[in-house]
Amino acid sequence: MAEGRGGGFSGRLRDVLLKTWRGLRRLRLRKRDFTLITNNCIAGIIYHDLGLPFLTPTVNLFFEDEDFFRFVGNLEHYLSCGIEEVHRSGVSYPLGLLRRGEESVTVHFMHYDSFQQAAAKWKERAARVNLKNLCIIFEYPGLDAAPARQEAVKRQFDAIPWERKVLLTGKRSALSGKNVRRLRFYDRDYYPGKFVAPNKRLPFRRYLDEFDYISFFNRPPKGE
Repeated sequence: MAEGRGGGFSGRLRDVLLKTWRGLRRLRLRKRDFTLITNNCIAGIIYHDLGLPFLTPTVNLFFEDEDFFRFVGNLEHYLSCGIEEVHRSGVSYPLGLLRRGEESVTVHFMHYDSFQQAAAKWKERAARVNLKNLCIIFEYPGLDAAPARQEAVKRQFDAIPWERKVLLTGKRSALSGKNVRRLRFYDRDYYPGKFVAPNKRLPFRRYLDEFDYISFFNRPPKGE
């Protein structure tokens, strides 16, 4: 996840602004032992930007929507069960399978060179999860999804049995509610992974920084 550095004065200025911006965000963070579960690479990017250890296995991978909802719906089981290698026609990266009876979850390890490497990292990071300080981010741009599909996704999201959760979606999405954040960068120029790219107007910030995830993490878990 190394950052590219520009040359000359503009590159040095961006580096200074980037370091300052990230430093301010780290100062705002009250607790650093949170576990962030995400349906794609957002967790790894946030931990990286905050200079924190990965207290989650959801790094450098993604889930399809239905698999993600099954995963977080029975999180403790899937974190503790074994993961096995599977193959799918047309998929060149490693795939892992988590089983729960007749139910299963497929994990797409698209940034790993081998299943052995992916499985080792999954097991190592799953053991670090802090269920007492758990946060969930589900990214769902919803730009071209039919209303019925958006409604189905929202019902599944609302059914996630964890209190601190947020659904990131686009301004043109019909989704709304207290746990929904509609962000501007999900626009006509959107592309998968845009959240990690530098914001064109403020290049020392990522598009993801439009969402104030520090305030989200600072919300105390229920019971505190």
